[in-house]
Amino acid sequence: IRSFIPNLLTSANVFCGMLALVFVSTDQLVPAMVVVAAALVFDFFDGFAARMLKVSSPMGKELDSLADMVTFGAVPAFIMAKLIHESEGFSFLPQSFTDESLLWVTGLFIGIFSALRLATYSRRN
Repeated sequence: IRSFIPNLLTSANVFCGMLALVFVSTDQLVPAMVVVAAALVFDFFDGFAARMLKVSSPMGKELDSLADMVTFGAVPAFIMAKLIHESEGFSFLPQSFTDESLLWVTGLFIGIFSALRLATYSRRN
């Protein structure tokens, strides 16, 4: 049961990340930030618990990386894409370009680079 505690905390991180995505999709950015902050706490304590209990597993490492991808990769990417889509931050571009373009997709690059960073980190460990 000791090895279950860190995975439970990591699962709470994933839950917070998914809940943040729901909040962002319903234009509730402040609650999204609150649950991301909670996820940060869970992310800290899952590693802390694993070290204190002296438990480790390949599944736990994978689960932690997936949780980080959701919470600290997908959520910020979705927020950025949403903010770009709803703003006029690209008003310096010709109107014909911004009307039909998908510039908001550039916000999703945060998620791509988060995945690359996590994959590089996972390979080292």
